[in-house]
Amino acid sequence: MEKGPGPGCLPFGRDTSPESARLLVIAIRSQTPAARAEAMAATNRGLARFLMAGARLRHPKAPVGTLAQDMDRLRYGPVVADAVARWRDVHNSTPEVERYMAADPFPLLGIVATALETAGVPFLLTGSLAGGVYGTPRATNDVDLLARLAEATIPAFLAALPPSLYADPAMITDAARRRTSFNIIDPIAGAKVDVFVSDDSPFARAQFARGRLLALEPGTRPVPIVCPEGLVLAKLAWYRAGGEVSEQQWRDIGGILAISGPELDRAWLEAWATRLGLRDLLSRIEVETAGL
Repeated sequence: MEKGPGPGCLPFGRDTSPESARLLVIAIRSQTPAARAEAMAATNRGLARFLMAGARLRHPKAPVGTLAQDMDRLRYGPVVADAVARWRDVHNSTPEVERYMAADPFPLLGIVATALETAGVPFLLTGSLAGGVYGTPRATNDVDLLARLAEATIPAFLAALPPSLYADPAMITDAARRRTSFNIIDPIAGAKVDVFVSDDSPFARAQFARGRLLALEPGTRPVPIVCPEGLVLAKLAWYRAGGEVSEQQWRDIGGILAISGPELDRAWLEAWATRLGLRDLLSRIEVETAGL
């Protein structure tokens, strides 16, 4: 089977003509990064309302906790949803339907960012939200952070988090030791932040060195965000690690190249693509996004 999607589907899908794609690229380029972030938030709100409507159809007489758990299962999977439901039972906490349907990730992002800063942990916004800022906005279930979290900083990080949040100390400690990821969840609003613990590779150090500050909402404190070139490389690495079959990942990368292409540091991008063994994938997607 041929790996990856074919030409002509980037970054908006196979049902979008090349001329329509060029017009969409022009329109998105004219938006500020904050406007693209708000477009993602609006999409999330619409999706959350559909999920809540579906939960109410499946459980017409169920309490709000059951509706929230049903939504969480669809968004985050049964393991996370059931763990959060148990947390609510232990803490006698009730989710709020309106906050669930608002699906606003920014308040929780601000709380986790403040806790990381208080603990002295460098971090960067990455993943789909960063991809929407630099590329084509789309719905996403959570916010991804890349953090240089050491085991010794975990107590200070946990102490800086409000007790109302779901945070598993054992999961966080294991993630710090094995350089994996953990979740911070607001059980009242259903928002989730995934924190990926960074390694200390030369590429990781380069990513943090090139991080920049960005205010995702007008009047809010800027947060550190991965540079677009670093995000392209990280997504190319995830795409390859996943067997080169994820059309969504491929389209995300194409969106960043199409929207932020004129601003990219091509020399840095190509040099690191070569060092990371990703030059072939970068060349392929540059061909597929040419002309946008």
